[in-house]
Parts: sequence; structure tokens; C-alpha cells
Amino acid sequence: MSVEIGLTFANAGESSQREFWSALEDGGELLAFATSFTGQTISDPRLLHEAVTHPSCVSKPCRSYQTLEWAGDAAVCLAARNWLFHRKEKLSVPTLVVLESTLTSNQSLAYIGHLNGVHRVIDHRMSELPSRFESYKFQLKRGLWATDPPKVVPDVVESLIGAVHVDQGVE
Repeated sequence: MSVEIGLTFANAGESSQREFWSALEDGGELLAFATSFTGQTISDPRLLHEAVTHPSCVSKPCRSYQTLEWAGDAAVCLAARNWLFHRKEKLSVPTLVVLESTLTSNQSLAYIGHLNGVHRVIDHRMSELPSRFESYKFQLKRGLWATDPPKVVPDVVESLIGAVHVDQGVE
């Protein structure tokens, strides 16, 4: 496809090894958390550190979660569409769109992340994030759709799913 539209990348013919932070000493807690959260074991722990690293960690020698979030966003959308498509009741396309949007929304993903403690494993250097996590917890008392979740939580949920996708492939 990239050849057809005239898009090329430098070193496209070479296989590239992603560079990661090499100091991975967390005692296995992150791997245990990610395995519990995703239901999958990720064989490359370097992906996990990337998946939970916020862009504010400018001095940390690993990438932030943004690339894995991009991959995870696609995987979440595909999983939601696949699940909705294979339901017993046949739904109209407008209904499918609304349901997919609801399942993949920041509010839904933040809620899932919050319930599972994703906010506790995010590596960041932002002094205001802990108070935003607490504020979100209190906002939930008004209902899921009345919240303004910190975007970092659904982003890291998607990046953890993206790490599974990158580590294990589509299956």
C-alpha cells in the first residue's frame, strides 16, 4: 500500500530493533499487574515500561506510551467491532456506531483503568496528576458520563493493550 501511494520510509528494507530503556528493575510488579489487567503475559518487559511511561518523563531513556497507545487504539476498536458484529441480535449500523463509540470512549476506558488501578503504575513527572486521579474518583459518584477523566488513564489502558498486540500479534 505504501508503495502504491508513493510513501517510503528510510531503511524500509531493513529490519529494525526498537530501542528501549535497559534498566528494568521493578521486581516483576509491573509484569504481574499487566498480566492481571490484560489477561495476557507479555514476554518483553521493555514494552511494559514503554506502555506506562508518560511523555513528561523526558530524562527517562525510553519512549513514552504514545506509539503503543496508537497500536492499542486500533486493537480496541477492532475488538469492539468484532464483538458487536458477532452478537446474536443483528444491529443497525447507526446502533453499531453508537455502541462502538461508547465501548471505546475515554470515559469507558478511564473507568476500566481506574477500577483496575492503572493510575498507580503510570510513570510521570507531573505534580498535578495525583490530584486529578483523586478528583476523577469523586466525579464517578455523579455517574460515568458526568466525568472528565485524566486522559493519561485511557491512554495507558490503550498502550497496555498495544503492548500485548505488539508482543503477541493480532491473536
